[in-house]
Amino acid sequence: MPASESIFYYTDQNNNRYTISPETLSYLPIKKENSSSGIYDGGEAATVALSKEAYKTISEKAMDLLADTSKHTTKRMMMTSIIQLKEPSERATLVKSKKRTDFENLLTGYLEKG
Repeated sequence: MPASESIFYYTDQNNNRYTISPETLSYLPIKKENSSSGIYDGGEAATVALSKEAYKTISEKAMDLLADTSKHTTKRMMMTSIIQLKEPSERATLVKSKKRTDFENLLTGYLEKG
């Protein structure tokens, strides 16, 4: 399966999980009882339909994050996130960066639009 049609998984620094497929963007938030602080709650789960153009934009940004090894780390620590491509299998742990913040804002923007 080419990356342009693949499924991506993204886990943000708070352990909220996103699944991006060519058709949908799903958000599975961490709940207070599972957060490291015991206080943080990621809100409500959501799934929205993606247009081909939206998926293309998201997947290009995801591939850019995977390719930019200057923002990768070998350890999952506080303030890092994980991005994973299902097929072909590829995974990176990301340190905080403008690209990562922009990617997260892109995802949350599509979720808010519904």
